[in-house]
Amino acid sequence: ADTSGSFRLFITQDEKFTVRPTGRVGIGASAPDAMLEIVNNTVSDDTLLLTSTDSSSSAAPVMTFKRNSL
Repeated sequence: ADTSGSFRLFITQDEKFTVRPTGRVGIGASAPDAMLEIVNNTVSDDTLLLTSTDSSSSAAPVMTFKRNSL
């Protein structure tokens, strides 16, 4: 993939994080196919973990998906 103009973060020669000139972000993906792409090649690790630091009994991590009205 053409990575010119990309911001890329390497750890021990492995590319871990990429921001393409188009604004697409890849975590574990050097050429993300979406605005955010997360690739996990390790079965023993969680791909995405949401944690709440609120200690109340009703606290839970929240993920909201929105779509603009057409």
